[in-house]
Amino acid sequence: MPSISSAAFKKLGSAVQNHQASCVNGVVVVITLSSEEIFKKVAFQCPCSQPKSHLYGGCFLWAPALVLFILGILINTVTWRLFHGCIHRAHETSHGFKRGSYYCIRIIAQAVVAPSAWLFVSLLDGSYYVCMVSQDPCNTESQTNKELLAESQIIGWFFLVFAISSSLIMLLITRCTSKFTFVQSRYIEMYQQQEKTKFDEYMKERVTNLATSNIKSFFDKDIRMKIDWDAISVAPLCHVDYVKKPKTPLKLGCNFPEPYFTPLHKWANEERRRQAKENKLDSKLEEKALLIPETNALCEAVPSIDVPDSVVSESYNSAKKSIYLDAEDDILDHRHNTDVPLVKFNTKEKLWSGR
Repeated sequence: MPSISSAAFKKLGSAVQNHQASCVNGVVVVITLSSEEIFKKVAFQCPCSQPKSHLYGGCFLWAPALVLFILGILINTVTWRLFHGCIHRAHETSHGFKRGSYYCIRIIAQAVVAPSAWLFVSLLDGSYYVCMVSQDPCNTESQTNKELLAESQIIGWFFLVFAISSSLIMLLITRCTSKFTFVQSRYIEMYQQQEKTKFDEYMKERVTNLATSNIKSFFDKDIRMKIDWDAISVAPLCHVDYVKKPKTPLKLGCNFPEPYFTPLHKWANEERRRQAKENKLDSKLEEKALLIPETNALCEAVPSIDVPDSVVSESYNSAKKSIYLDAEDDILDHRHNTDVPLVKFNTKEKLWSGR
């Protein structure tokens, strides 16, 4: 029994995956039908006076359909692929008018499924239509209201036939003009689904590693000052900042720098830059320190000449002093861009009195 059940579930899952759009549309229709029945019993109370009944019935008939249409556009992922970042999109990757119009038609065609179901069920029930059109909507037993109810149901069936026929014609035209066979189309759909799944899995792994690295960078710091806690405790960024802001205004379609995602991400990137500057300054200081033995060797290699000791001592001390002052100047040049403590050089203690 367990093996039979698992096999049945696998077949069901495969069928749902192969006909995902149809299954989603079916679920939307079922939810719409149930919502209409509940909505009518809980909220609908048609007033008997005119013209309130016209407005009231029209609102219940058309307003939910409009809301469902807008929601259908908003929940469609193709909508946001088409419009998200379209202003700053590079010219080479823009959709163009022809391709954009095609996708807009597809989005609208998928969004009208739920409103169509609502209108069909509402017209078939007839309560909203009678309330909107009738002069005396409260008298449900009158011959006029019965005729209006029948008229509403006829309009509902005509609307259903028209919607199904239009969908069938559009589907046939799309399939006939396709460049691929039925099997090739299934292959492409399966690849697109797997690509999306694997991309999401890999993206989740990379995001997890980046978040872990940033958190580890914060808590592995030896001393966390209050300014560090303040930096990661600010309100979430209302918009993504750039790690390195460009010197000139960004033009449409240009390459953007790497962005900050959160205050912690911003703090971690700035901390890494600060540490890199510290390491660079340390290496410069070491290079300057290595020049001291070279100066000693150079002084020893000079042939001895008859020069007073006071002159030799003064020249040697001047050379030594210039080396240390150059190193100190390099640090002062970077003092405004880093928090490295300023190293003070006591040149008096470092000077020799002579050879």
